[in-house]
Amino acid sequence: MTGSPVSPVTALPVAVTGAVDLGGQSVSGGPVTGGPAEVVPVTGPPVSPVTALPVTDRVADRDTEELLEIAKQAVAEADNKLTRAVVATAIRGQQIPLSSDTLTQLMAQLREQQRRNQLVDAYRS
Repeated sequence: MTGSPVSPVTALPVAVTGAVDLGGQSVSGGPVTGGPAEVVPVTGPPVSPVTALPVTDRVADRDTEELLEIAKQAVAEADNKLTRAVVATAIRGQQIPLSSDTLTQLMAQLREQQRRNQLVDAYRS
């Protein structure tokens, strides 16, 4: 190849002397007149805090008892491994919906029952 070498820079820098118009909104809008628009706060009726309802409903008690029985059976079949995974898999495996909060409550009850059973067993020995 003969001739002059090709430079990777094909455009020379150009000095920008003014603001570039990007075609947005007009800058020549009229002055703002008058005061601010009336601001009306958005308020609703007072809200009372949500408190947990005690589990005294017979239906809820029956449901909890059913879940506890499923969980106890699953733990027994898992060599007494009381874990969230064992309990959740057993309950959800029976197509019963289970929230994280309900699982936490069940685990607390199961652990308490397991602790009591261990104390009774220790007392008997």
